[in-house]
Amino acid sequence: MLDEIRTFIVLTEAGSLYSAAKRLCQSPSTVTRRIQRLELALGAEMLDRRVKPPRITPIGQSVLEHGRELMQTFELLKASASNRAQPVGPFRLGLGHGLAVPGITGPLRQMTNLFPSLRPQLSADMTANLLERVRRGDLDAAVMLLPSNDQHPSDLVGRAIATDKMSVVGPPGLFSAAQKTLQDLKGKSWVLNPPGCFIRESLRSKLEAVGLPLRVAAEVYSMDLQVSLVSAGYGLGLVPNRFLQHREELKALRAGTQFAFHLPVAITFVKAGNLGRLEPAAMCLQDELASYFRS
Repeated sequence: MLDEIRTFIVLTEAGSLYSAAKRLCQSPSTVTRRIQRLELALGAEMLDRRVKPPRITPIGQSVLEHGRELMQTFELLKASASNRAQPVGPFRLGLGHGLAVPGITGPLRQMTNLFPSLRPQLSADMTANLLERVRRGDLDAAVMLLPSNDQHPSDLVGRAIATDKMSVVGPPGLFSAAQKTLQDLKGKSWVLNPPGCFIRESLRSKLEAVGLPLRVAAEVYSMDLQVSLVSAGYGLGLVPNRFLQHREELKALRAGTQFAFHLPVAITFVKAGNLGRLEPAAMCLQDELASYFRS
């Protein structure tokens, strides 16, 4: 039907059947058949053939206006699916809570310097929610923490761009030099993400393996609030080393890194597939994030 609409637009602009056929590199009979198919599909005459040359009807004028809008929309659609088109508009990036740190603006700035027509839209969420939002198309890409022995879901395209470790942290004075193993954490409570967090479930498995239950004193999505609650003595926290390294005010919490418990994680960049005109921007951002997290 697009060929028929395009032919009708060219015919009205060219002014005659033969001029339109010449522009379209088609025979006059082909142009005639396309116009007839369009009229049949729409159930109305586009041309008044009682006059010579045929004159566009009022219905044809309306079809012409909407047809031009449709062709413009189709061209935009083609551009959005093309890797060769310049990335423009919003780029929706999801961040795992432990990765939503101020330094993330550096890689974003590199992407928008290269593609100035892009507008980053950031949101932080739990890993399970980020994966589902990427699947639904609510996010163009997401960066998240996954246990290093876990693979990203096979229906998504992902790449581990760096590694990190989740370490036990607590308020000053909570730990003694003799405390070295998970067994020494018996009776302690935790400040963690709500249920559904992959890291939380990994901690639960490790504790249960040594006969300890997971006791949760508080749960909140925000890593900053978790750290505040840990500092206030609500319980232990499980925090990415990178998060601690970038926050001078959190040095006192690092006493917990003495434990023989480290949960290795992979910082993973995930998208649903080829993003069309956003694909070059996604690849740029992936490389910049990899460089940032590895530095």
